[in-house]
Amino acid sequence: MIERFMNFVDKLNAGINPPEDINVVIEISKGSNIKHELNLENGILYIDRILPVEMVYPFNYGFIPQTIENLDNNSKNMDNLDVFVVGIDSLQPLSIINCTPIGIIFTQDQDGPDSKIIASPISKIVDWNPMGDSDDFNLHLLNKLKHFVEHHKDLEKDKFVKILEVGNKEKSKLKIIEAMENHKKYKNSHRNK
Repeated sequence: MIERFMNFVDKLNAGINPPEDINVVIEISKGSNIKHELNLENGILYIDRILPVEMVYPFNYGFIPQTIENLDNNSKNMDNLDVFVVGIDSLQPLSIINCTPIGIIFTQDQDGPDSKIIASPISKIVDWNPMGDSDDFNLHLLNKLKHFVEHHKDLEKDKFVKILEVGNKEKSKLKIIEAMENHKKYKNSHRNK
């Protein structure tokens, strides 16, 4: 059973037409305070931690498959590119949802760069047109998201998050392309070993 699932994880792609149309694997449901992480080596969803602050994830949270945030040797963060999916109900962990990026929050944490794409489900899923850009995003909800990102690690020893910039759709697409290229470089460099 795990072998079939591992093949499934390996076969996930970044989307139908990335960076405009992306797949997001949900790890954490909207409204949860439990931080899950999908182990891409064995395909199992682990509980990483329970948030020590009285906060819950304001939106569904996951990652874009076949991306790597950063290949810098000085960074400990070689994770997939993270995504907040806005504007919908709570989704089950390990669900895959097709989205369009609308913005990005560039952050730095204790392990290095850790950007967060802001995405909206495609119109086929939600039966309304997705937001075009982070400028279309409700300012209150954006501030709520920024507050969560900056403070969800506040009570964790030696951990922090600092927001560097909030970028628009174009910046999010450029980051997605960079992360897809990082993944290709990583795969190619390890294929020959």
